[in-house]
Formats: sequence, structure tokens, C-alpha cells
Amino acid sequence: MRLSLLIAPLAALVLLAGCGSKKSTSTATTAPPRTATGVSHAAPDLEAMLPSRVDGDRLAKGSTTGAVVFGGDAFSRELRTFLAARGRSPADLRFANAQSAALGVETGVFQVKGIAGTALARAIVAASRPNAPGLTAQPGTLDGKAVTKVVYPGGQVLYLYPHGDLVFYVGTQSEAQAGKVVALLP
Repeated sequence: MRLSLLIAPLAALVLLAGCGSKKSTSTATTAPPRTATGVSHAAPDLEAMLPSRVDGDRLAKGSTTGAVVFGGDAFSRELRTFLAARGRSPADLRFANAQSAALGVETGVFQVKGIAGTALARAIVAASRPNAPGLTAQPGTLDGKAVTKVVYPGGQVLYLYPHGDLVFYVGTQSEAQAGKVVALLP
């Protein structure tokens, strides 16, 4: 089972975004380009920021926008509210992910141009709370970079790393593995 299946609201967004989901929840007028496998590549520049390999294992990449994957869930509603308060729409939220089921690791990056990564990271945590009562978020460091360690009630762990107007994330049960991935990020 992919780790992304365990990282509740954020993963649902990521799963629909780049992990081969063929189900469309699009509210946009045009869908992002998809490959024959159904994986979207709407933000190749963000995909390029992510590692292609970790520990020699290839990571599968994909990307999309909030306009394509936001649904009616609390996470989507919270992020829509955050974006609207800043004069942005779901289409302005772009993200990419890369994952390896064999390693049990997923990494990704979110961006809303003109919004600081630190503010977006806080919004991601806040949007996750309604669907994950008991979620904790604590500051920490990995590979000398400031991160927020988010722990979901079931024990799944996600590390958020703001950088400029980007928020990188790493989802894995191994802090050592997370550190290796964060070391590969800008």
C-alpha cells in the first residue's frame, strides 16, 4: 500500500493529482495534460524540482492544480477559503509529487505564486485538522532545514519544508529516510 493512501486529506489531493487517478473531479474548464497512464503533468517545472531517485529507486512523478482536484471535503474548503482571502483561486495552487511504493516514500511541492511558503504550510496544516482530529504539528529540522513534522492520529508522518513561495513535503515513516529526501531538495 502506498504511503500516500495513509496521509489523509493532503494525500487525497496528491493522489488525485499525480498518482494515476483516472477519476476526474475537475472544476476547471480545461483539464491538465495527462499521459497514457492517466497521470497529469500540469506543472512540469515543479516536478523538475523533485528528486527522480532516492536510494537508487526511481520515483514516479505527476502534477496538477487545485482547480482539478479540490472537492467538497473540509480540506478543499479550507484551502479555497485561504486562497480566496488572498485574491487567489484553486487554479493558482499548483503541486507536484514523486513517490516510490517500494521505499514507502512520497515527496512533493506546493506553490501559489506570491504567497510565502510559510503561510501556505500553515494553511495546509490548518486545512488538514478538520479531517484529522488529534493531528499534531511541531517545528523541527531535517538536514539542517527548518521543517514542520505533522503527525496524523493513525501515526502517519509528513514533513513540510517551506522554501520561498514553495512548500515541499516528505511523507515516510522513517525520519532518516525523510532526511535523505530533504537533503535532495533546494
